[in-house]
Amino acid sequence: MGQRIPSLDVQFFISAVLLQKRTGGNLAEILDKLAYLIRERFKLRGKIRAISAHGRMTGAAQSLIPVFVAVMMFWVNAGYAQFFLEDEIGRYMTGGAIGLQLIGYAVIQEIVSIEV
Repeated sequence: MGQRIPSLDVQFFISAVLLQKRTGGNLAEILDKLAYLIRERFKLRGKIRAISAHGRMTGAAQSLIPVFVAVMMFWVNAGYAQFFLEDEIGRYMTGGAIGLQLIGYAVIQEIVSIEV
């Protein structure tokens, strides 16, 4: 069962049953404590997801701001913004900015992905 279901909670269950089998004792009490532990882990996981949602939203907003600014630049003053498309140095700058934005977004996503 442990090989078919790669879950830490299932591993806890298997360990509890094997421990009870070897040492004896009250299986109902062990399973009750295990159920409490699993419930607490789910609560903690929910709290962490709620707290890290702020980081995910911040990362998305900070990644979209440069896109919004670029669109506004082309809309307000297209001649000024043409430098980033027509000039070779402008294209390098645009490529570098896009690359750094993607790296920054990936770093933010890595920071807010917390495993329980």
